[in-house]
Amino acid sequence: MKIIGRGSGGSFIVEMDSHELAKLVGFQYSFDRDKEPAAGAEVHINPMYDKLYRLADREKELEDCRQRLIKLADQLAPLGPIVALREPAGGRRV
Repeated sequence: MKIIGRGSGGSFIVEMDSHELAKLVGFQYSFDRDKEPAAGAEVHINPMYDKLYRLADREKELEDCRQRLIKLADQLAPLGPIVALREPAGGRRV
């Protein structure tokens, strides 16, 4: 990607190839399926990256949750599978 100019309000004009654009927007951006991105197409990157930043900020909390789940699974493992079959009202087994 190359910055080729400045726009109004502190914005930038950039040049990038289709591979860079695909990587920047995460390969899954919902452009119109019949058209490729063209001059004037708006690419809203902030919402995508805001989610990533929020996840990064909560990384320690997510790691703590993961460790708690691992401890719980370790405590439940010795119990083995518990299966309770019951007869429904119709008499057929579930």
